[in-house]
Amino acid sequence: MSRQPSRRALLRAERRGLSRMTPFQREVFLALRVETVTYADLARLHGVGVGEIEAAFTQALLILMRLVREGEPWWRRLWPW
Repeated sequence: MSRQPSRRALLRAERRGLSRMTPFQREVFLALRVETVTYADLARLHGVGVGEIEAAFTQALLILMRLVREGEPWWRRLWPW
């Protein structure tokens, strides 16, 4: 049986994930998920194709998924903050 990560653990993984993304991946991810900009608008803004935006967004999601799947290191349980 797998345990679901806590909200705090997910937020830490999100912060780590954002720091591991390239600036372009981070900008694409935040624009699509927070600002709800369309793929086409974002592609036009950056002067690239929609496929490049899709690829950057996919890579950003993969970074976040890996961090959430990894779970927290054992020593994190010793420090609750």
